[in-house]
Amino acid sequence: MRDRFLADCHSRLRPATAERYQYALKGIADTKLDQLSTDIADPNQIKALKALFNWCIDRGYYDRNPFIRRKVIFNVRDRLLTDEEVAAIWNVEQAPYSDIVRLLILTGQRRNQIWRYDPAWIEVDTITFPSSVMKSKRPHTLPITGFGHHLPDKPFSFNSWSKSKARLDRRSGVKDWVLHDCRRYFSSTMARLGVPLHVTEEIIDHRSQVSGVAAIYNRYTFLDEMREALTKYESHIAEITN
Repeated sequence: MRDRFLADCHSRLRPATAERYQYALKGIADTKLDQLSTDIADPNQIKALKALFNWCIDRGYYDRNPFIRRKVIFNVRDRLLTDEEVAAIWNVEQAPYSDIVRLLILTGQRRNQIWRYDPAWIEVDTITFPSSVMKSKRPHTLPITGFGHHLPDKPFSFNSWSKSKARLDRRSGVKDWVLHDCRRYFSSTMARLGVPLHVTEEIIDHRSQVSGVAAIYNRYTFLDEMREALTKYESHIAEITN
């Protein structure tokens, strides 16, 4: 059942979601689904198992979901990387993983956007991430600034996240961080540099400041403002990493 569920997930869900389910369920054997203890503590695993059993119920394989009453509670991370830690991470050469990490640091985008990068998304001096790789499920356009020098001329061929992250941790000496912390560092550093919040949120596609009627009618792209902010931020990164 597990393998059929995962195959179905890969066919209909966002790649990042399907991969999270696959990672969470990798230690669970198909033959033991009905023997699982509901005392599992990992919220990612609980979430995946709830989805798996609901999928099984819809297809008549089971008549109940033993995890239906389990609440999924994720710890809120407040880890903020320091300039020194970002420099240590940046200066580790470990392609292609380090190339992906540097682009995450430079752009503040989500992992799925960078990992799924395709040169076809580039048009003159902008890059548009398609809705298929966006959490918001809408296309997202950025002006290409200095980070363009780090964009490869072909898609990334990579799928060894855990081992590569552990190796980078050992080589950089930076502990207790996750890739998404690069996004928090980006946003926090933009604030330090005096970049207006609405511009930062346009860059990272997190537009909490615009809602309702304004969200419908405000179609200004902020490309010039984003370009100026990214250039200022890249100067900061160059200063701390050299």
